[in-house]
Amino acid sequence: MAKVYCPHHRVSNVQPVMIYFGESSLGKQYICAVCSGVRVFNCGPILSFNPEKQFGFINGTKSNVFFHMSNLSYDFRFHVGMDVSYEIAFLENDRIQAVNIKPINMPGLKENKKIGWK
Repeated sequence: MAKVYCPHHRVSNVQPVMIYFGESSLGKQYICAVCSGVRVFNCGPILSFNPEKQFGFINGTKSNVFFHMSNLSYDFRFHVGMDVSYEIAFLENDRIQAVNIKPINMPGLKENKKIGWK
């Protein structure tokens, strides 16, 4: 399994490895040894997208997960039904949102693995 680095430390040039600590109903869970930040990684198809409001939903493990176009990890053309990998961000009021969204098995990508973090 490839190393997963905590994204909270990009500015400080410190890249602590995140430690895998099991599965949850939301996906694979990792914790940062430095800041204790928790990240949950998952994948699924895009179910819907509203181009006017620039948000949509991804088919999650237990329920559909909200995402905004600004949370794509880089610029790529996506479509409803496309499989993507994503991280879960925990928001206020016990809400969740998909962030760092990446395509899975897209031709021409160097990260052409079944799930981007393995």
